[in-house]
Amino acid sequence: MSAQPIEHPPAARPPLPVRPVSLPELYRAAARLLTQVGHFRGDFFDGAGYGDQYAAGAPVCAVGALRLVAGGDPQTPSLLSEEGIAFLSARVESSVVEDDPLERVADWNDSYDRSYRDVIAELYAAADASEVAA
Repeated sequence: MSAQPIEHPPAARPPLPVRPVSLPELYRAAARLLTQVGHFRGDFFDGAGYGDQYAAGAPVCAVGALRLVAGGDPQTPSLLSEEGIAFLSARVESSVVEDDPLERVADWNDSYDRSYRDVIAELYAAADASEVAA
């Protein structure tokens, strides 16, 4: 007898992920993602053993999480992810003084004084703040 794929009735299938369409949705989705896959420092994602391609479930940094939930790839910017990075950049403490939001957020994310809980908490705080700003 050969193996056959299991067919689930439509009600039993998990819902397809919905891409965020607003900053609050973006930040909350990124925070949930970091909770699920873990936080990474030093690059967009932990590519150990995978090269330059993101492997589903690999830990990501804050920028990688924002890009992943907005467009499906932690290295590829989208309009929403870059808007989210710019808004977050104005909120975080960073040693980067240049006017490059990505570098400011990356520096903030990569600080060893910052725990993954701090990053997740700031993403939720940015979600609330972006609702008020909208």
